[in-house]
Amino acid sequence: QMALMVKASPEGAGLAFNEIKRLLMLTIDVIVHIQAHAGRRQITGIDFDPQRRRRVAAD
Repeated sequence: QMALMVKASPEGAGLAFNEIKRLLMLTIDVIVHIQAHAGRRQITGIDFDPQRRRRVAAD
């Protein structure tokens, strides 16, 4: 969803979608998934892969 938001902005419109995803993966270390349920927010998942940045940077 963040990649789509960047792509929709004037600054990100000229970037390829794959490049936006790559830049996000190099920038964001932890992703927290939150879901609204019964008027409250709950954490439904946490994504942390410390090796991902190295793999993405190597590509």
